[in-house]
Amino acid sequence: MNADEAVTKFMESFAGKDLDTILSFVSDDVLYDNVPIGDMTGKAAVRAFLAPMVGGTGPVEFEVHRQAATGNVVFNERTDKMVMKGKDIACSR
Repeated sequence: MNADEAVTKFMESFAGKDLDTILSFVSDDVLYDNVPIGDMTGKAAVRAFLAPMVGGTGPVEFEVHRQAATGNVVFNERTDKMVMKGKDIACSR
């Protein structure tokens, strides 16, 4: 699986709301940069950040508008959609 495919599968795995599956795509020393929120290092930090999204009451969906990869670097432009604390949230990135 190349980097482009891995990022796509990572985002698709949110539909299953299985945090362990989501985290299977990252290494223990991952540097995860969630623009504009900021970056974090390590699987434990990513787990703590993603748990509220995955544990929310509604679905999590990433609508990818464009994605490009070169080697192990992947950029994507997308709209994240989810329900948190009973509110619909949509954020374009």
